[in-house]
Amino acid sequence: MSNISTYVTCESVVNKACILIVMHYNGYKLSNQRNETKAHKTMIILNGNKFAANDTEFTNSLFDTDGTCVGFYKAYKNTVNLLDMQKVKVGVITKHGVLALASKLDNGKWWYSYGDIDLVGAYDKYSDRYNDVKQALTKLN
Repeated sequence: MSNISTYVTCESVVNKACILIVMHYNGYKLSNQRNETKAHKTMIILNGNKFAANDTEFTNSLFDTDGTCVGFYKAYKNTVNLLDMQKVKVGVITKHGVLALASKLDNGKWWYSYGDIDLVGAYDKYSDRYNDVKQALTKLN
């Protein structure tokens, strides 16, 4: 039988996940290191509230000193859907920089309005809202 030992470590950092695998085979050291920065997406922040791209980001935010995520987002070509913790759509950001409240009607269609999204909260100034939406769209493009 060959003498094979494997050491695997996973280290999660806020902006980068790294996996390092080191194998020893009969005294020879083989290593494989890969950075998974493409799989990691960035959180968007609206009015001080974080929205995660996936479950991993959401879970990592539980241990972050800057605060926990309040929901998720799903980016599409022309819009970004804002989702609550149960992944139900509560708002959208359009490619034109409009932050809109999303409400589901009885017939199953969506109604979009300029109301305040509960998870985001009411902005004190329109310029703060504009800057947050612009920054979120810039991060995702």
